[in-house]
Amino acid sequence: MQHPSIDSSKYEELSERTTGLNALPVVYPVSATSRLNAEIAVAMRDILQKKMFGLLVSESEAEDYMIRSSYKKEFLDQSDITANSFFIAPYLQTSLFINECINLSLTLISGNVKLVERPGSRKDRYSSIAYGNYFASLLDQELIRTPDESDVFEQMMALTQTA
Repeated sequence: MQHPSIDSSKYEELSERTTGLNALPVVYPVSATSRLNAEIAVAMRDILQKKMFGLLVSESEAEDYMIRSSYKKEFLDQSDITANSFFIAPYLQTSLFINECINLSLTLISGNVKLVERPGSRKDRYSSIAYGNYFASLLDQELIRTPDESDVFEQMMALTQTA
């Protein structure tokens, strides 16, 4: 999928940079402007406020659950030191994402929202999730524009009546 902010030649150039053998065409390049970043930030806030986006529980809650659940054997397996990390990693990433968001400050520049991280902080997780949310919203818009079966039926009926 090509974003409107990237012209065809730039898109092809970026696509050719993929060096993986038999790589899937899943890179979605965007040349973000301050306006687009503001729209993405507002959309992310809206989806969180409407509770249309669920987050995992904290890693301590997940750890308590795994100790009490059927995962207990694998989770507490001392012979495999990576098992515990494997189970906890998604929950830890969620906590790190939340902390990253808390540390962002909002400023208005020329009427656009800008999220700024504190010195020494990052906003990589936030950016990944916010851009992923933006991409999903574009896919939703594409689905909404696609005629459903009843529209197709009505269009076919209209064609047969004019013939």
